Amino acid sequence: MVNPTGNLGIIGVYAADDPRGVDEHAKKREYLLPFGQLWGKGLIVGKSQTPVKKVILMLRNIIIAGATSPGFIVSHRISIEDVPDAY
Repeated sequence: MVNPTGNLGIIGVYAADDPRGVDEHAKKREYLLPFGQLWGKGLIVGKSQTPVKKVILMLRNIIIAGATSPGFIVSHRISIEDVPDAY
């Protein structure tokens, strides 16, 4: 949900095709945006991608130094065998 004249931000999430998708768009990992509603509500759509290669070493060093602990974002722990079902 986005308020009229609001902003819709789309983060860089990429996935491979899924032959088990519920329809042809899901199988291709396509998401249909209702452009008529975007214009009608006056929304601003932005997208971006994290510059991972630029920041990964810095982030790793901050974690190793103990300056931060990213563990708080972990909500579940599962075995590698359970990943497909958890996804």
